[in-house]
Amino acid sequence: DATVGAFSKYALVPPDANKDLRIPFISRNSKVGPNGETLHRVKPHPDPARKEETEYLSLQEMKVESLQPSQHWIEAGSGKLGKLYLEVIRCDNLPPMNTFSSKEKGTDAFCCIVYEDSVVNTSVINDLRSPRWMPWTQRAFVFHMMHPSSQIHIGVID
Repeated sequence: DATVGAFSKYALVPPDANKDLRIPFISRNSKVGPNGETLHRVKPHPDPARKEETEYLSLQEMKVESLQPSQHWIEAGSGKLGKLYLEVIRCDNLPPMNTFSSKEKGTDAFCCIVYEDSVVNTSVINDLRSPRWMPWTQRAFVFHMMHPSSQIHIGVID
């Protein structure tokens, strides 16, 4: 008797204990597309204007989509000298930070940008080591400059 459940004698069944009890692993982060290609869930969320079309994309589609012009620019700073435009598009090969709290060995990445009297953050992208910020997410900033020699600090944070 290999009944599995809270009130059975088996709380956990080893992989080959009973082949009839195997359940295929279904990842909520990817699925197989109509052409057999792997489609990945767009994080942090799909484009609100094209939800069905952008919920899952191939890696190539994500690359193309992430390079589209930003839809929303966040203004920051109090300077009157000029404007500095900054977009955060992607990070590659970040170290795995979720080693204890998640089955996924990714990182919950966001960028923090400090410039003069402003601090801004991108959207958080969970469980990825190479996140891509899409044009509809919080990724584009306009800083109003006070001084032409001011330093900008960009940090990638988990």
